[in-house]
Amino acid sequence: MPLKEVAFEVANSVDEVATKIRSINTLLPTNDGWHGTNTDVFGIVKSLTEVGIESGVESALLLGAGATARSAIAALAQLNCQEVRIAARRSEQAEALVELAEAFKLKAQVTAWDPDNMNVQHPLVISTLPGDAGQSWTQLAKQAQGALLDASYHPWPTPLAQSWPNTRIASGRDMLLWQATEQVRLMTGQLAPVEAMRISLPVSSD
Repeated sequence: MPLKEVAFEVANSVDEVATKIRSINTLLPTNDGWHGTNTDVFGIVKSLTEVGIESGVESALLLGAGATARSAIAALAQLNCQEVRIAARRSEQAEALVELAEAFKLKAQVTAWDPDNMNVQHPLVISTLPGDAGQSWTQLAKQAQGALLDASYHPWPTPLAQSWPNTRIASGRDMLLWQATEQVRLMTGQLAPVEAMRISLPVSSD
């Protein structure tokens, strides 16, 4: 979803997590104006839970440093991840994510952006790269042993997901589903019909 940072700037109030990541995807009307929140964090946590990631996960590798990566940092903090390694093309963006992680009391460090020589043997790898941008990581991905969250949902499966050596894979489609269920709850006060919503989501194959 575009304009998450713009929405953050125009909201009259913003919740604590969204304030830290400076990104919102949901505006709720209140008596005091528009209140902003970010349901992507919820969507990431639920997607990871579905592929077996539990609270206290030992470590994670995070690829990318945009708005979705910031949401991923918040989600990892909620899952009490012990440490996250961050790889991004631009080192200054990666360093900014380290500072964000520290704000969530999450241990983090930058690792070199090197698709040909990187340790991917973490319990969890999160890619926030555009779908085809993961192409350069496919050979290295075959060494992976943990779960993958590839935040892309079009095209699907991505080259990275196709090369993953196990079936513990969550997609941007899963994130989209779960963040939408939280939006339904926030906007209506009712639990969302999860399975009906899941069936309604298109599956990309191109």
